[in-house]
Amino acid sequence: KFFGVGPIEHKGDAFWYSSLFPIIAISIIPIFHMMVTVIKTIEQEQTKPYVLALRGKGMAKSYIIRVHMRKIIIYNLLSTMPSVLTIMFSSLIIVENVFFYRGMGYQMVNIFRSTKVTPVESQALFTYFLIMMAIFYFIFYGIINIIKRYALPDLNEEL
Repeated sequence: KFFGVGPIEHKGDAFWYSSLFPIIAISIIPIFHMMVTVIKTIEQEQTKPYVLALRGKGMAKSYIIRVHMRKIIIYNLLSTMPSVLTIMFSSLIIVENVFFYRGMGYQMVNIFRSTKVTPVESQALFTYFLIMMAIFYFIFYGIINIIKRYALPDLNEEL
């Protein structure tokens, strides 16, 4: 049992579709986080003079969002990706234990439960897992910054 909740025994990781429930559970909060980011960006841009001028010319809100606000929305979404990844990593251990899915978070906790390794070895392996997650995080963060710098160069000058 993990926090008083036992694993959901009929799940596990025996089949390819067994990973769908953990993926959905891990993705719920990041999806809402990104949705709030998009909504706030649209609300902030609605008060800008260029949007008011476009609305005054009779253009539809959907057209303004699709054509004129798209780059700033993508830029803000890319800016929230590191926090989205942090949210996903933080819920990884709990979700994998609840769904009895033997992923990275499950293995990190299982190292401490194992009697096959000494406590010193288990601490070293846990540290290794954390370092690998940190390296992945910083590579991901670097890729996001490269995309923001080179794919949207005109926005970097404006912001």
